[in-house]
Amino acid sequence: MTKMMVVEDEKILREGICLVGDWNSNGVEICAAVSNGQEALDIIEEKKPDIVLTDVVMPVMDGLELTKKLYEKYPEIRVILLSGHEEFQFVKKAMEYKACNYLLKPAKIERLIEVVGSVKDELESERHLKEKLEQSVPIVREHYINQLLSGTEYDEEHIRQQFDFLNIPIDRSNPVVMICELDGYHENRVEMQLALMQLKELCTGIVGNEYQSMVVEDIKDREVVIVNLPRGMNSKDFTLYLQGKAVRIQKEMKRKTGKTVSVGISRIVSDISRLSKAYREAEKALNYRFFMGMETIIFIGDIEREKHGDWVAVKEREDALAESIQVGDIDGTRQNVIRYFDKLGEYAVYGQEFIFEKINTFISYLLRYLSVESPVERKDVNEKLNGLFDILACREKCPTMAGLEQSVEEVLSEVAKVINNNRLLRNEGIIERAKKYIRGNLAGDVSLITVSEYVFVSPNYLSFLFKENGENFKDYVVRIKMERARELMEMGTLTLNQIAAELGYKDGRYLSQVYKKYWR
Repeated sequence: MTKMMVVEDEKILREGICLVGDWNSNGVEICAAVSNGQEALDIIEEKKPDIVLTDVVMPVMDGLELTKKLYEKYPEIRVILLSGHEEFQFVKKAMEYKACNYLLKPAKIERLIEVVGSVKDELESERHLKEKLEQSVPIVREHYINQLLSGTEYDEEHIRQQFDFLNIPIDRSNPVVMICELDGYHENRVEMQLALMQLKELCTGIVGNEYQSMVVEDIKDREVVIVNLPRGMNSKDFTLYLQGKAVRIQKEMKRKTGKTVSVGISRIVSDISRLSKAYREAEKALNYRFFMGMETIIFIGDIEREKHGDWVAVKEREDALAESIQVGDIDGTRQNVIRYFDKLGEYAVYGQEFIFEKINTFISYLLRYLSVESPVERKDVNEKLNGLFDILACREKCPTMAGLEQSVEEVLSEVAKVINNNRLLRNEGIIERAKKYIRGNLAGDVSLITVSEYVFVSPNYLSFLFKENGENFKDYVVRIKMERARELMEMGTLTLNQIAAELGYKDGRYLSQVYKKYWR
């Protein structure tokens, strides 16, 4: 219901407006009726009207002064003026104070109801729009931050205005990015979304309780924490602080959901316009989870030598390409070769020799950078990379930039494929060793934790490998035990209790229950 206050010094008119108009059926409640502007101001806080219908000429405080004071202190209140012909100069002045409408006396009640109804509709439309805006602000805010993370460029004034409008709860100076990602493969999308909600709540509570920060979800289903370097704290201490917070997030997430989280942390950048650089650093740090295992925390400064000054664009493309090769991402390698050569093409003014020298230097870097466990694969990788040196040494094999790009893409994609196959084989070896241990220790402890310790991986990772292989860990253990139980029963040389002991069950009765349930 829209609330309206009537301000009119003539009692008959004041009461007539209140009584004659069928206000309730038109969605309007008369919350007060007073005789001058001062009386209206005295009760305005208590009554909280949405509309003030006021005469212009009144004792003590006239309608013009009332309109002015309402405009200054309560700009959301709409004012409708009632005036005579001789008072119209006052109406013109009141319009400067945003009076929304006026009616000439004597006004018919139907016309008055029509004007008030029009103002009421405008108010309700504005309220609805405001509610929708308030509901959408968190979404718009998160979308805008994701644009900054992705590298969308805005000038400083645009960023300042958006931060103010969207009420973004971080400063624009000295931000650092921390990416938190659930470990492993999550087949159940609903379960994953619930876990992400829990992770976001933990990140917000654990980091945001002490310092200015904001948590957004990126397009890769990761929680991105942006937090400002506090005044008076140096960058080294702040990095240690963030690592401590990351440990708390991991512990609480594991306690509440049983899921593990890995975290990548960037260096501090100078201002919010460089947020995408911090995001890429945190993402790069997070990618080292492939080498360091699940449930890990990686600070970018711990895995690469500190760079002096800004990275040049070519070096950034080289780093991205090297990462995609190292993790065995074949498609990513192809895409990053294209991006790398796009950037190299901008340096054509330096001549062909410069381009070849840059690629030579990069290949030399790859020989040192790439980590391959198997000696056989290491040899294969080295041979392929050294083959590129031969191509680069023979200019006739690459007469154009496009030809050189094609040759580099073919070789580096093959290198990524070798590394990917090496990892797959390693994972297969882990599964085989786990299965062998289970088959040889059916009478003992073949729990996920025990077996994962035996093959030197985390329980979550071993569980993930079994699922990837088509059968989860628990189902495999039960199947092997039941198949062995059937073999021993068919032999007929052992009692049921003896078979139960052979398979790690407490007694024959329990084994019988499990056996019948499995084979029925």
